[in-house]
Amino acid sequence: MPALRKPDDRVVALLCADIHLSHNAPTARSAEPDWYAAMERSLKELGELAAFHLAPILFAGDLFESWKSPPELINFALDVLPTMYAIAGQHDLPHHNQGEIHKSAYQTLIKAGRITSLRERRPEPIHRDELTDIRVWSCGFPWGSEIKSPGYFSSPIDSKGLPLQQDLVIAVIHDFCWMPGYTYPGAPAAKELSVLGSKLNGYDVAVFGDNHSHFSSKVGDCNVWNCGCLIRRKKDERKYKPTVGLLYSDGHIEPHFLDTSEDKWLDEEVSEIGQDFEGLGEFLSELGELDADSLDFKEAVKRYLREHEVRELTRKILIEGMGE
Repeated sequence: MPALRKPDDRVVALLCADIHLSHNAPTARSAEPDWYAAMERSLKELGELAAFHLAPILFAGDLFESWKSPPELINFALDVLPTMYAIAGQHDLPHHNQGEIHKSAYQTLIKAGRITSLRERRPEPIHRDELTDIRVWSCGFPWGSEIKSPGYFSSPIDSKGLPLQQDLVIAVIHDFCWMPGYTYPGAPAAKELSVLGSKLNGYDVAVFGDNHSHFSSKVGDCNVWNCGCLIRRKKDERKYKPTVGLLYSDGHIEPHFLDTSEDKWLDEEVSEIGQDFEGLGEFLSELGELDADSLDFKEAVKRYLREHEVRELTRKILIEGMGE
């Protein structure tokens, strides 16, 4: 990790995740007169921020709400999404399967050059700051892949291109990571930051996507940045402040809060009626994409109930419908 150099400190990367582009507005945001324009506000600010700092965007997964997004939404992303280095989240992957990424809207953006996929094999240099001469190296771990420390990679980078002491080595990860106050009841113990942190040795920075609640911490010498969602979609995110992490050349990260003053929300009373069913609809859609003979339906529903906040009446209907 480079020593602090506050007088010359520079932003060398922008960190974000969980945009969840969708053709239709989610229930809680259905008061928006133009949902595409609402999404564009956030993406435009992100692009302007990257242009101002002359720094790359590192995106930690779930660009789309659905892997099979319609052409209109894909064209919108091609027009509006700033270029970025990225990994795929489960929403970007057919059946949550990395092997079927060639079927996805996400892959279309890769082929069009809008996003550059971060490799899993080893860290690679993606940016060099001209003033500080610090290079940013990054390694990507998309949904479903195992996090490995830089020391794991057996094929070293060419000796002339190895990271120097002052360089920053970053892991970009799409996996649920939590710490107390930023989780849900019954979250897997294996995903707690102190447990996952054992895999981050050797990285200067670890950037997480999937958990929509932003937090930052430190494990050993590694600064951890859980991005949180970039576009608010659900009722319980109404008071949340979408955040872009500004990674500085000394390795520390500061939040940039997006301007959400123009966001429109459905009245809370009306939103509550549809909130459970919106989330449940996404869940049932995922079930429909799975092979019937590989699915234990009851266990899948029980897992959904454990991992989501569902009102008691909805929970009761689901349990009774399974004959439990």
